[in-house]
Amino acid sequence: MKKLAIIPARKGSKRLKNKNHINFHGKPMFLYTYEAALKSNLFDEIHISTDSEKILKICEENSIKVLFERPPEFCQDNSDLNDVCRFVIKNYKEKYNQTYDFFCLLWVTSPLRDFKDIQESFRMLDNNTNSVIAVSKYNLPVFCAQYTSKNNFLKMHFPEMFWKRSQEMPETICDCGSIAWVRTKTFLKENLWLTSSSKGYFLNPLKAIDIDEESDLLIAQEFYKHLYKKN
Repeated sequence: MKKLAIIPARKGSKRLKNKNHINFHGKPMFLYTYEAALKSNLFDEIHISTDSEKILKICEENSIKVLFERPPEFCQDNSDLNDVCRFVIKNYKEKYNQTYDFFCLLWVTSPLRDFKDIQESFRMLDNNTNSVIAVSKYNLPVFCAQYTSKNNFLKMHFPEMFWKRSQEMPETICDCGSIAWVRTKTFLKENLWLTSSSKGYFLNPLKAIDIDEESDLLIAQEFYKHLYKKN
């Protein structure tokens, strides 16, 4: 089975400037994901999908080949990752005559996930499974969620569930923006990386942080020291 890693890393970010190549414990953040993919020894090809001159330069300095760049139409704030994946798969087939049975989306903003997580999530794929997605539990019961009305009063999203004890509430989990193993044939049919017949790989909560804001970065930096710099 041939396997492709796709690492989306476009330039720019509104909430945390240049987050994909921001310095994270001494090196650009996207390199953690690339190195984890490389160390997993699972992939026939690792593709960094980027339009960033800075990231391309870092790749060149680290002898990482990037066969083609991501075009501008897939680099907007509202760009769809499904379209990015389809573009990458199509390019490998049409320009390099390379096809893959599976691809794995690996988000740069999840630098605490390591090569073992990539390996263990891959092992969950079987003939009845089209994708395996890294997930985590919500930190707080989602059914206790509230919002502020136009008059700034608190309102419940789920009033029928709000007063239940947390252990009486159904389990709620979410994709944590880290790993998505996808059967390519099913993806091309459904055009969704979260395909039908998906399983969840529960990522260690300390690894599951998705860095989008400065507060996320500060937390991830501390968690990294706890996980990987104990000695």
